[in-house]
Amino acid sequence: MARFKVKVCRGPTCGGERNSASLRDHLEEIIAGANLTEFVELSWQSCFGRCSQGPNMLVRQLDSAAPEPSYSLAIMPRPKGRAALYSNLTADDLVTIVREHILGG
Repeated sequence: MARFKVKVCRGPTCGGERNSASLRDHLEEIIAGANLTEFVELSWQSCFGRCSQGPNMLVRQLDSAAPEPSYSLAIMPRPKGRAALYSNLTADDLVTIVREHILGG
């Protein structure tokens, strides 16, 4: 199975008034319930710069040959390979994203 890195925005808008922390907690439960914890790395992003469209989350398939950078910028990353930035997220969206993007490819 492919490995993924999932970054949830915790900027002032997404993390504050849009409560991305509760979405991240719910996503962590979904990932654990699907036995995907060894395949999905869940982390925070300081901001994607799309505050009016939040909460936002980036899902990126990791290239096992490329090392992961040790830094994180507050701009939209331009990853190699398959990635998607999801916006205006709800708890219901998370199940669909795990099923269709992570499990379904």
